[in-house]
Amino acid sequence: MCGFESYYFRQIRETMNLPIYIDIDGTLTDSPDTRWGRVVPGRIEAVKRLIASGERIVLWSAGSDEYAKEFAKKYELKVHAALGKPRYCIDDKNDIRLNGLTVLSPEELDK
Repeated sequence: MCGFESYYFRQIRETMNLPIYIDIDGTLTDSPDTRWGRVVPGRIEAVKRLIASGERIVLWSAGSDEYAKEFAKKYELKVHAALGKPRYCIDDKNDIRLNGLTVLSPEELDK
């Protein structure tokens, strides 16, 4: 298990069985701005190990829901879900920082 898997995922597993969201382009592939970039060596295998260990994996991409589903199928990843990245997130913990993803408070729903 590589370093990011061993520490971070152990922390999550010990608290609750929340899904792990993994971006495709620039995370599993070498190109953050291009669909169907070259897969970074070892990354697909690492995701498959997480799935085999019982983790629920959600693939996501700014490329769209369909692209995320096609990627999962192409690389035979039996993921929990494959989604496009959200425009924003609404959460009671609005101090979450997700690399440019806007997090709004639940009160936004009341407006």
